[in-house]
Formats: sequence, C-alpha cells, structure tokens
Amino acid sequence: MSSLMQHMIGWVWLWPLGVAVLLAWPLLRRRAMPLLLLALLPAWALWGLAWGLPDLAMGKIDQAWSFWLLGSQWRLDALSHSWLGLTLVVWTLAALHSLVMVSAHQARYALFFLLSLSGSLLWVLAADAVSFYLGFSLMSLSAWGLVIHEGSRKAQRAGRWYLVLALIGELTLFVGVVARAAETGTTTLSEWSSVPGADWVLICLWLGLAIKVGVPLLHVWLPLAHPAAPVPASAVLSGVMIKAGVIGWWLLLPGEVMAQTAWPEFMLWLGVLTMFYGAVFGLMQSDPKTLLAYSSISQMGWLIWGLGWVWQMGTPEAGMLWLSAFALHHGLVKGGLFLSVGWVKQSALMAQPGLRTATWMGVGVLALALAGLPLTSGDWVKTALKAEADNAGAVVPSTLLWLGGLATALLMVRFVAVLRDLGGHKPTAAGNQTLTGMTIGVWFSWIALVGLVLVWPWWQTSHWGTGHVWSGSVQGLASVATALLLVWLWRRLRWPEWEAPPGDVLVGYQWLGAHAHRVFKQRHRSWRARKRLAARHWRHWQTARLLKSHWRTRWETRLSQWSVVTAGLMLVALGLVASVWVTV
Repeated sequence: MSSLMQHMIGWVWLWPLGVAVLLAWPLLRRRAMPLLLLALLPAWALWGLAWGLPDLAMGKIDQAWSFWLLGSQWRLDALSHSWLGLTLVVWTLAALHSLVMVSAHQARYALFFLLSLSGSLLWVLAADAVSFYLGFSLMSLSAWGLVIHEGSRKAQRAGRWYLVLALIGELTLFVGVVARAAETGTTTLSEWSSVPGADWVLICLWLGLAIKVGVPLLHVWLPLAHPAAPVPASAVLSGVMIKAGVIGWWLLLPGEVMAQTAWPEFMLWLGVLTMFYGAVFGLMQSDPKTLLAYSSISQMGWLIWGLGWVWQMGTPEAGMLWLSAFALHHGLVKGGLFLSVGWVKQSALMAQPGLRTATWMGVGVLALALAGLPLTSGDWVKTALKAEADNAGAVVPSTLLWLGGLATALLMVRFVAVLRDLGGHKPTAAGNQTLTGMTIGVWFSWIALVGLVLVWPWWQTSHWGTGHVWSGSVQGLASVATALLLVWLWRRLRWPEWEAPPGDVLVGYQWLGAHAHRVFKQRHRSWRARKRLAARHWRHWQTARLLKSHWRTRWETRLSQWSVVTAGLMLVALGLVASVWVTV
C-alpha cells in the first residue's frame, strides 16, 4: 500500500489539471460543474489509504521526480495528512455548493476552480521549495478568476486589488526562494529548517507569505475579495488559501534556529495585534461576508501567535500538530459559516419552516464553535494552544488571549445579528428560487459539516496519540456570556454603531495613490514647461549664432574678391591725396 501511495503522491495534483483540459470539449464544457467533484477523487483516495498507517506516525511517505523542474519531491506525514484532509473537505463542500449556488459562466468558473485546486494540492504535499512556490502561485493567481466571477464593479475592483497584492507577494516570495536556495545549496525544505539565513532573505520569504495570511496593513484584499466572490469560492479563500501563508512560514523559514533570533517574539505580538485588529474592524461591518473576512484575519492572529511559541519549543513538530488542529477547526467552521450565508439567501429553502429552523441551528452551532464554547472544537484547540504556549515560555499575558477570545465571540454575535437582517434582503441572482432535490442534497452536506465540526476532535486526538484535553474550562463560556452582555448593553443604551469601509486602510492607500498621482502630474507638467522653455532658448541661441555666422561669412566673401580690395585701396589713396591737398 505504501508503494501505491508513493506513486499517487506526485500525481494527485496533476489530475485536476487534466480535468481542466477536458473543458476544451464543448460537450463537457456545458456540464462543467460535476467535473469539480471528479477532480477530487484521487486526492480522497490518497488521504483514505494513508489514514491510520503507522508510517505516518513514525515518519513520512515520500516520492521524488528527478525529471521535473530541479528535482521535485513530495511527502505525506502526519502534518501534511491533516492539511490534506482540511483541503479536501473544504474544496469538496465548495464543489457541491457550486452546483446550486453558481449558475452563470459555469465553464469559466470551473476552469479557475480546478486550477486553484491543483495548486492547493501541490503546496500541501510539496517537499521542495520549487514545488511549493509553483503550487502557491498557481493557487493564488487562479483564485483571481473566482474573485471576479460575478463581473460586477465591486468584483472588478476586488479583483484588481487582489491581483496587485498577489503579484507583489509572488515576486517577493520568488526572490526569497531563489536567494534561500542559493545560500543553502538545495531546494529540499527539510534541509532549510536547520540552516540559518540572511535577514533580508527571511524578510522576503516572510513578506511574500504575509500578504496571503492577511497581516494588518497587507490584508486589504480579504475584505474586498470575500464579498465579491461567489459563496463557495469565499469558503475556499478563507478555509484553505489564507492558511497557505502560515504553513509556508513553517516550511520555508529555518524553524530549528528561529529561537536564537527575535522572530518568535515578533510573531507573538504580531499575532495578538492581528487578533484585535480583525475583530475591531469586523464589528464595524454590515455585510456578513465582509464581517467573516475580518473574522478570518482575527483568527489568523491565533496561528501567527502560535507559530511564535512553536519556534521556541525544543520539538517544534509537536507544537505544529496543535496549530494544524486549530487550522482544521477554523477551516471547517469558517467554511461552514460562509456557506451558511448562501443558504440564508436561498428564499425557497428558508420558506420551509423545518429547513429554516435547522439552518439557523447549524449557524448557531458553527458560531458557538468559533467563539470557543466549552465542549466544542474552538474551546478544545484554544485551551491546548494556551497550555502548550505556557510550556514553551511564551511572554504574552493570558489576559490578552482571553480578550482575543472575547473579540471572537463578539464577532460571532454580530455575525448572527447581521445574517438575521439579511433574511429581508432580495435573494441574489445565483440563488435558486425552486427547491429541487439537488438543493436539498447539497444542504444536507452542509448539515453534515456541522456534525463534523462537533465530532472531529474526538477521533483526531486518538489518531495523533495526544489524548483528550477536554479540561472543562469555563473561559469559553465566560467569553460568550460576556459578549452577549456587552451587545445587550450596547443596544439597551442605544449607542451608535460605527461603520468602516471594507479594506479600512485601503482608503488611506487610495488617498496616498491619488496624492502621488497628482504630485507626479504636477511635476510632469512643470518638467514639460521647463523643457519647452529650454527648447525656446536653444532655438533663440541657435538663430543668433546662425545670424552672426551668416554676417561674418558674407563680409569675408566680399573682402576676398580682388575688385573689392582694389576699390578699397583706391579709396585709401584718394583719401591720402585729399589730405595732402588740404594741407598745402
């Protein structure tokens, strides 16, 4: 079985590309959406075959291609198996929901969906820097087609900003990867972890991935892309793609020697800042998908903070298991929350009392899980992360982390309130107006996701051999209760609700861009005026010089003639004779 998986590891990411090629056939192009599920089958087979194998607990299963690029390598271990499971669950749900929530330009949507899926599978399994960069770039750039799919002005604006930031990130990451490969002499990621790097190289690697993570001031694409993209694409953007940056930091940066630098402490405090930054601006949003985008930024703060203390551990791989558990928790819950927005917009489904009640119950379960209610995955992973951070000697006070959990709870209360108000809005064009059997079947897949959110920690911990950590903590309950109390007081006192535009600092960037453009135009206009003045002076000088030259040439020519010389001498002689005559 291990031999079969070794052959499969290097090919699962090529399968979606092959399916994308089939879209060139007009007959299949008209039936493009079912192909999305077909593209996921080999990856699911690989994940299922690897489940429970002792090889993953003891080491890894790998494969190398010497004929591909600079010699590509792939690996499947406990971490990548967990990341692969998250990737497949979210992408499968997105493919299913695309059947009922995407009705326009399906072939184009399917093409970008398959290309982005291929990139996701590639970077998850990559064991060398070139393969990781190729998969990361393919996923990021192909997702642009999902962002602009609706074709509205909002989607086009979001697509422009997404593409600009994606290209900046890709170029910066490319410089870092090339420089890192040059200083280490290899592209194998396992060897990079123990080799120190130059500061500017590490900064390039970090910055190229920070844009995808949504670090404050580099996050502006998230609040624009999520509301503009179709609901299934938003679930993938937040559930899978945003985490590629954190996993890239783990794979590309030298984790074994980072404890000797200032990076861990920087990441700790950056994570805390990201938690509150995303929460504060998320509470100022009135669109549910924009609010969830800021919530994703806030949740990424937990992963950034976690990576800071993981680098301080003697065995960072053990800490990464818990970060992987948090990534899985957030990916499942946030993907479900984004998909719930699409179901609330389904007027035909919400018109059925039973289905409407079940939908709102599912929304409540997902929101409480993300808020960290006890006996949910949110409470489980956050309690474990805090315990591991204390063992690693993290310097962030626990009070700040509790406030971070409170901020998440406030965001979820705000989300439920905004989503409830969405029921009175006109359904989108993508929403089905008739309740079909396919719609019911896809809705049940979303309900299955809600059930998976509730039960996955119980068998995930036994699979890892880490045991159960249900400590009965009341911190999650206190956060939810405090959030409800604060919202009740806010409305009771009738305090005004603040609003911020999606992208927040994007307003400042646009002002700076407009100011720089205005200054450039003024400088350009002044330069052109000086250029015209200089040209005028040059023409005057040339004219004067030519006139002077013409006068000199004319007299020289006349004097050179003998008749002129003779006449001149005669005039001189007559003058002398006249002067003598007058004297006498």
